[in-house]
Amino acid sequence: MTDTVKQPLLLLPPSRNLLIRLTGGRLLIDDVPDWLADYTGRPAASIVGKSAESFLEPFLPGLSELVRQTSQQRHNFYGFKASLTDKNGESHQLLLDALLPADNGDQELITVLMQEVADKLPAALEKATFFGLVGSSEPMQRVFNKIKMYAASDAAVLITGETGAGKEGVAAAIHQMSNRAARPFVTMNCSAITETLFESELFGHEKGSFTGAMRSHRGRFERANGGTLFLD
Repeated sequence: MTDTVKQPLLLLPPSRNLLIRLTGGRLLIDDVPDWLADYTGRPAASIVGKSAESFLEPFLPGLSELVRQTSQQRHNFYGFKASLTDKNGESHQLLLDALLPADNGDQELITVLMQEVADKLPAALEKATFFGLVGSSEPMQRVFNKIKMYAASDAAVLITGETGAGKEGVAAAIHQMSNRAARPFVTMNCSAITETLFESELFGHEKGSFTGAMRSHRGRFERANGGTLFLD
């Protein structure tokens, strides 16, 4: 969910996402944008497959912890502010989003969306950022206030809006502000699940409970226990 501001917040759109694989306790670089690799002074191809903690963490402190927390807590992190020091010693301010893989995707991969921002954000923009959402207009400030209000409740919340309006971002902000923030934030794209699998996806099943059930499956309600379940 975004809002028009007088000065652009994002200065450097990424050419590709940073992909980090968490395997055996190690963080390995699965893919890296050329511009980020250039900041480290190495070609992108030369650091793919290498340790993120050895080849990226020295330039971007906090990246490894962000990826580990995303994987361990099983929910996305939005609007993480980080400072990157390039090969020449120059500082660059970044906003990072760390995203879990889709349920049918590679479960070891964490996607990190990276945007470079101005070294010093204008005061209006600094005030406008809110858990990964950006907006300084009165309507957006009302949205932020509602998020704060709803986050204090355990009641179900209905979020409406057109496709791409940022409903998941609002849900994530409510989760991060709530007393459930340390618990999982689980999403479910309802339109992508067939009617026959809907019950199994929500409530799970045990091995052998029906034909084709070769293993036990934890439902979304169980996985989101104590946290937040976002039904899209």
